[in-house]
Amino acid sequence: MAEIDDALEAAGLTPNERKVYLELLYGGASGAGALIKRTGLSRQGAYDALDGLARKGLSGHVVRNKIKVFEASPPARILSMMKEREGAVEGALKQLLKIRKSATRDEVYFYQGKEGLKMVYHDILHTLKKNEEFLVLGGSVYVKELLGVFIDKFHEKRITKGIRFRILYNSGSRQRGEGVRKLKLTKVRYLPSGYSQPLEFNYYDGKAAILFVAKEKPMAVVIESDEISKALKSYFEFMWSLSSG
Repeated sequence: MAEIDDALEAAGLTPNERKVYLELLYGGASGAGALIKRTGLSRQGAYDALDGLARKGLSGHVVRNKIKVFEASPPARILSMMKEREGAVEGALKQLLKIRKSATRDEVYFYQGKEGLKMVYHDILHTLKKNEEFLVLGGSVYVKELLGVFIDKFHEKRITKGIRFRILYNSGSRQRGEGVRKLKLTKVRYLPSGYSQPLEFNYYDGKAAILFVAKEKPMAVVIESDEISKALKSYFEFMWSLSSG
């Protein structure tokens, strides 16, 4: 039940709207009086919720014997709503990214925990376009161990968008590297044993993300600076030229 409530909240329903919608869905069509009694809402609260649901296309009514009877729309409407909201958010995000790219300031961001690391990968997908590339220096098995299937899903989305990927794995991560090598739009090499990196450096579109992938307290630092990113990318290319395939 909690998962259903969370999904309805994510779709933009207020607590009262969620209560009324579920009551209509489980209990079937109902008059306002019976609905108020079953939900425990005030008359005003119930009618406000019904109006909100109607505006969202999640409820309708018919008149039977001069009495207005309310009924819930099919749950598939909620999925449509969420897709509409996702489209609106994506459109707004693209505009925000354009505004952000027009700025010439340097920024530093700190992220903590697994969700913080995921934020970096989400940013890569949102930032890069088809045929653009992101680079990783010092890749290890720990990212996969820490984030699990999330990383697999990330690469699926990356490949679908046509984002190219080059990674320099630490020499002790060959098993993981050979698995990643099989992915499309991907090139893998290995650092010489004396150059293994304790951190993972990601470079993409004027940004440098430094990942500290520890099981206890993983964290990431994202530096948004063309100058710093170009310098680190040059170092990546130098190490790429020294490394084996």
